[in-house]
Amino acid sequence: MLDPPAARCRADLRSHAGFLPLRVHGAETGFEYYFDELDPGDVPVEAEKFGSHAIVARTGGNFEEGRAALLFLKVAARLAGGAYVEDDHVVPPDDVEAHLGGLIQLLDRSIE
Repeated sequence: MLDPPAARCRADLRSHAGFLPLRVHGAETGFEYYFDELDPGDVPVEAEKFGSHAIVARTGGNFEEGRAALLFLKVAARLAGGAYVEDDHVVPPDDVEAHLGGLIQLLDRSIE
């Protein structure tokens, strides 16, 4: 069985900005993390009703970083009841876990 994701540093996620190191399934990885207040136009209009802040995850393009970011976002959305926005596509809170779970499975297959 794979080990669960674990943070590799202590961080106040409301003020942390920059690289967030994680250990995911035995691999040292991480991603760029930002927690920002939304300005008008930052997200599609239909996403604005789900909250006033956004977690932004940026990866360097490798599968491990992508999986770490998606796992983190899945947990954050579950805890905060948030939506997931990618480009102009808005996934409402009730569908985020299944949506991100599917993306994570695709990355899992690519990494194995």
